[in-house]
Amino acid sequence: MKKISFLVITVSIFMVSLIPTNAFGSSGVLDQSNGPGINSSQIKYFEPCGQQFVPAMPILTGVELFIYSSMNAMGDSTITINIHPDSITDIPIATQSYIIPSNSPKSGTWIYFEYATPVSVIPGSTYVLEVDSDTSYHMWYSTGNTYSDGAMIKQGSIDTNKDWSFRTYGASTISIASSIYVDIDIKPGGDPNSINLRSKGVVPVALLTTIGFVATTIDPETVIFAGAMPIKWSTKDVDSDGDVDVVFHFKTRELNLDSSSTDATLTGKTFNPVFNISGTGSVKIVNGKN
Repeated sequence: MKKISFLVITVSIFMVSLIPTNAFGSSGVLDQSNGPGINSSQIKYFEPCGQQFVPAMPILTGVELFIYSSMNAMGDSTITINIHPDSITDIPIATQSYIIPSNSPKSGTWIYFEYATPVSVIPGSTYVLEVDSDTSYHMWYSTGNTYSDGAMIKQGSIDTNKDWSFRTYGASTISIASSIYVDIDIKPGGDPNSINLRSKGVVPVALLTTIGFVATTIDPETVIFAGAMPIKWSTKDVDSDGDVDVVFHFKTRELNLDSSSTDATLTGKTFNPVFNISGTGSVKIVNGKN
């Protein structure tokens, strides 16, 4: 049975509201940029709206947008920034929402949005920075194809003559001590997740792909579940949500569990960039070891 978990480093991330800063590139170094332009349009009017970009660095740490609020925008606003691979219609690899206070500048200004957990990207590949707003925020753009590695997306269509005013920040390497908390499914399809510790068989555990985490980025050689290393693994869509998960198999008699165990944890490391991952699920012990 799946246990829901959250991706955490120092603050909560993914659909958790964070307040952006006006600091110029407060995290990472400037990677891609365009603008500011001399034209603007309401974000909601252009939704879905986004900007194609091609990162030069393998880690995305933050995004800056040149935006302003209209005079009739009342109260705090929420802006959501999604990062899609290749197309705005693809499943995002990162999603985060930010609260912009009602007293934000009404005139155009750069506002920096930092990802609480840096996003792994492939240098030289095309990504789409999608922006959504729940109020009357406007974003500036330029004409004349001023950003050569991508184009503006407005109302779902690509306009090769225009580009939104944006900046992306990144890093070449990053060190993260805390774990990324991921979703796992012990004995997929089982409820409860019964484990007979006297069995000579194996226990399957699925590492699930979710928004913000791709299961296939795991290094299988680093995976440990309840003290045991996997004897084999394979990829499949375990939860039937259209993406690829990884299923590991562990010898039951190698699990560090006993009759009092109520949960078990899977740990490991991703490939470059290296992140520690950890996921916990409930178990029901049958014929336990005392």
